[in-house]
Amino acid sequence: MKLSILVPVWNQEKLVIRALDSVPRRDDIEVVVCDDGSTDSTRKNIKAYIKAHPDLKIRLLWNSENKGLGFTKNKLYDNAKGEYVYELDSDDYLLTDEYNSAVNLLDGTDLVFVNLQVNSGEILFLNEQTKTMWVGGASKFIRREFLGDVRCDEVRVFEDVSLNKAIMDKPHTEKYTGKVVYHYNWPREGSLCWLASKGLIK
Repeated sequence: MKLSILVPVWNQEKLVIRALDSVPRRDDIEVVVCDDGSTDSTRKNIKAYIKAHPDLKIRLLWNSENKGLGFTKNKLYDNAKGEYVYELDSDDYLLTDEYNSAVNLLDGTDLVFVNLQVNSGEILFLNEQTKTMWVGGASKFIRREFLGDVRCDEVRVFEDVSLNKAIMDKPHTEKYTGKVVYHYNWPREGSLCWLASKGLIK
């Protein structure tokens, strides 16, 4: 398995389906979803999607109660089987063709950076100067063996900060694909980042 795409989800019964639809259909990609104690139809809809799409290798995990992003992402990392891991937030989606071409560039390099697009159309470019500005898991493929036992802080927001610092501080190889592969659904009212920016969640 070349790649595990990790999808944490909580109460995104509609947008998570769009995210799953954007994943390239490849034999060397698995999708690992963890439902963080959703109270809507998220888990029911994902189960129905898995049944309707046997061509997509999806494993569904869940927390019996809402544990937060840090806990949920760590559970996903612990269950990944691919040579590389990549995070896909349930309210975002992949630019499928470009993402597929980026997967073909995975060659054993520890960190493989990609670019993101936000709702305004602006591109967030990842390069030597900006690589620490965008710390989220969508900015790069991480070789799982290199990641080792590094994990997120078990908090509800900004959980990627400590993990990103830890892996950037480790001796590693890296490269930049120059490809725009991910649509970051920002700003989106009600998202965790939006709530944090308003001081409504910590």
